[in-house]
Amino acid sequence: MSLPNASESTDAAKMARPLTTRPASRFDVIDALRGTAVLGVLVVNVTFMASPILFLPPEQLETGGFGSVDSFFSGVVAWLLTGKMIALLATLFGAGMGLIAARNLASGHLRRGLFVRRSLFLILLGLAHMILLFPGDILFAYGVTGLVAILFLRRSPKALLWWAGCIATIGFLIVAATNVASQMLDSSEVALTFASELASTTAAYDARDYGGVIAANATMSAITQTAGTIVGQTWILPLFLIGMAAAKAGIITNPSAHLALLRRTALVGIGLGLPVNLVLFSKGVICASGLILSDSGALIAVVDAGVTVFAVPLLSAGYASALALLWVRVRAPRPLVAVGRMALTAYLLQSLLAFGFFFGFATYGQVGFAASLLLVLAIWAVITAFCVLWLRRFSFGPMEWLWRVVTYLRVPNSSA
Repeated sequence: MSLPNASESTDAAKMARPLTTRPASRFDVIDALRGTAVLGVLVVNVTFMASPILFLPPEQLETGGFGSVDSFFSGVVAWLLTGKMIALLATLFGAGMGLIAARNLASGHLRRGLFVRRSLFLILLGLAHMILLFPGDILFAYGVTGLVAILFLRRSPKALLWWAGCIATIGFLIVAATNVASQMLDSSEVALTFASELASTTAAYDARDYGGVIAANATMSAITQTAGTIVGQTWILPLFLIGMAAAKAGIITNPSAHLALLRRTALVGIGLGLPVNLVLFSKGVICASGLILSDSGALIAVVDAGVTVFAVPLLSAGYASALALLWVRVRAPRPLVAVGRMALTAYLLQSLLAFGFFFGFATYGQVGFAASLLLVLAIWAVITAFCVLWLRRFSFGPMEWLWRVVTYLRVPNSSA
């Protein structure tokens, strides 16, 4: 994919906007995409919020397919959403870094400390989020990736795409090797350990013992985040770099000037991505997430790696391009724009609301996947209403405001 030079679509005056960006100058298409990604993430994450999936024996896991209503919906979500929303968020995080870097470079000075503080804030916030609310947090991994991505801030769009391709290829080899190796492990001792953790986690939720839940979250975080963050760098970092390239090329700031590129990406991403990702339908959300691998042989393990590293981001790019094309012509939905402007706050709020339901009403482990989607709709309604109402009074969400304070070491004007 070739990208135009940034000079063809972005001038220095626009890139040097002040810190206190007013709502009228926001990029509504990008905000709406970010809002879509944040809301879409909950559809996938709710499975892991609703029960101790990680510790369940394979015979109790609800996979995809046509076996039941739950398995069908799990398969559809795995096919259409699992990994795609996280990929979109990662790309947009990278785009955010690219926009800030462009403003820095336009002023003649690249302030790397700004990016370090920005990433460290995500790391610390992610640690708190995974321990207190949801072990499947993604902010920690994004923060670590942000530190690595600082090395690429001065690269051209073409160089960023080249690096993204190389790192993704290495990532495929690592993920494939990891998947194959997992097929050869003796899981008997792991099963015994997980059985113990399953009992203690369920007991903590049943007794509404928040201390016990925190202990369980710490264990699950150690399992999911250690390997996921390290190996995930070869998957997340390329997406950050692609987002940075799109920002530097002006696609983020002026999508209407790149309609031909967006059309090609939408056509290829959706036209090829949908059928290739269909292999995830039978796996369901749980196995398609990569946290739990079925005993399916080395060949399937390699295919899974290829789908994860290449096909999932491809479909994500197709979605983003198609929606951008739509919203260039038709005004992006205001609720999605509001959620996108408060993406960090909304992401944390949905975890808080879901945790409050499963912990407060003692429904942990009691709700099937199809029924959990009703909860998702309710949380969506609360989050969108909150974001819309908040932004009538303030320019930034509460967590976005704090992030800016840490990043820029000054207090922005928060009034709308």
